Amino acid sequence: MGQFFTPQVVTDMMAKMVGHQAKLPKDRLLTCLEPCCGSGVMLLSFARQIYADHGPGGLSRCGLYAIDLDITCCCMTAAQLLANAYIHEAPYGELLVLRGNALADSEDWITVVHATHPELEQAPANVVSVVQSAQTAAKNDPTLAARIDAHGQIAFDF
Repeated sequence: MGQFFTPQVVTDMMAKMVGHQAKLPKDRLLTCLEPCCGSGVMLLSFARQIYADHGPGGLSRCGLYAIDLDITCCCMTAAQLLANAYIHEAPYGELLVLRGNALADSEDWITVVHATHPELEQAPANVVSVVQSAQTAAKNDPTLAARIDAHGQIAFDF
């Protein structure tokens, strides 16, 4: 299966068109879903636009959700989004990265990363809660078995 990643200049343009001057809802998170996340560049562009318009606090009112069939892509997305939140000291309201088919049943999805802002009372109701341990994920998907570290977490090995 060939993979073709969207160039950052295209995702930056899309984020400006969609996210520019987005109103941050008071009663829920502003959500951005990437159903075929690849390296996560679309979510990074969206986060950059929200940061530019609302500052670091704006990202705490955003939920970023990603899913991909390729576990390596999921790990790239998770690593980039977590690193950016850490470097810019701007945590997201919620970050959920899943490995699976966005068109398939959610019971087959595997959680790679699920992080919630400490001040967020609870995860939004529209998010499917599929938090699993890495051992369970490896049991469900043999391709993950080699990526489990000694602590039972999915290892980022690229």
